[in-house]
Amino acid sequence: MSEVGKSEAAAWLKFGELKLVEKYLSNPTGQPTFGWLANHYINHGLPFNKRNGHRKAKGTIYCYKHVLEDFLLPRWRNEVAAKIKLLAIRDWLFSLHDEDDYDWQTVSKTKMVMGQVFDHADVHDLETCRNPVGKVSVPGSEDDDREVRILQPEETWQIISRLQDPEKTLVLLIAATGLRISEALALQWKHVRFEADCIRVEHAFRLSEITTTKTKASKASVPMCESLAEFLQNWRKNSPYHRDGDFVFASDKLNGKKLRTGQMVNRCYLKPAAIAAKVIQPDERFGFHSLRHSLSTWVNNATKDVKVA
Repeated sequence: MSEVGKSEAAAWLKFGELKLVEKYLSNPTGQPTFGWLANHYINHGLPFNKRNGHRKAKGTIYCYKHVLEDFLLPRWRNEVAAKIKLLAIRDWLFSLHDEDDYDWQTVSKTKMVMGQVFDHADVHDLETCRNPVGKVSVPGSEDDDREVRILQPEETWQIISRLQDPEKTLVLLIAATGLRISEALALQWKHVRFEADCIRVEHAFRLSEITTTKTKASKASVPMCESLAEFLQNWRKNSPYHRDGDFVFASDKLNGKKLRTGQMVNRCYLKPAAIAAKVIQPDERFGFHSLRHSLSTWVNNATKDVKVA
C-alpha cells in the first residue's frame, strides 16, 4: 500500500474512532448537540473517575444516569452544545427548585453532572466550546438559600385575593396543603375526595409529562380543610372540565387535554399578583416553592414540632 493509501486508511480509522458520522447525523451543521455529548459521556466517561481513572461505584453510575435521563436530556438533548447560554442554564436550574420543587442538593448535583459532560467533551476533543456550567452559581442546600421568601398568612391571602380562577384556587390549594406545583397540576377531579375531606396525590406533571411523584412518601392523601373544599367545589361547578377524569386545572386554551407548566403559571399569574400586593419586589425570585416553604415554617413555629411540619 502506498504512503498516500496508508495515510488515507489511518484517517478513516480516526474518523471511525471519533464517530464523526454519528456526530454529523445528530446535527447536520457539524456542531454536536448536548445529547450527543451526553451519550458519549455515558458510554466512555461515566464509568470512570475523572481523577484516577478507577471505575465508579454502581450506585454512583446509576445516580448520574438518572440525572442525565430524567433532568438534563429532556431539556437539553437537541440543543447545540456550543450555543447553550450560561443564563439559560441558570434560569433552568433555578426553575427546578422554584417551580418543580426539587431541593437544592438535587439541583446542585444536576449542575455538577452537566459540567461533567462538558469537561468530558473537552478532554476527548469532541467539542471546543467552553464549559458554561462553571460560572453558574446555585445554593448547595436550603440553608444556603437566603432568597426564599417566607410569607405570613395575611400576605398569602393578599396574593390569592388578586387572582381569578382557576389560578386563585390553585394557589390556595398549594398554600393550604403544601403540595408541589407539579403534584397540584396533575390532579384529576377523581383525586379530590370531598366526602373524605382529603386529596389523593397520585402523579406529578414535570417536563410536559405526567409522571410518578417525586418520592414514594409523596404518593399519599393530604387533608382538605372546609374553606379549600368550598373553593374547589365552586371551581368544579364553573369549570368546563368537571368530569372525574378531567384535570382540575386543565388548560382552556389546550381544550382541557393538556396542562400549563408551573413556570408559565408563576410567570403570568402568581408573581405578578405578589408584586401587585407589594409582597415582593419585581426583581425578587419568587415561585410556588415559597408557598410550601412558608407553610412548613409557619406550622413549625406554631407547633414547635418538626415532624408535624
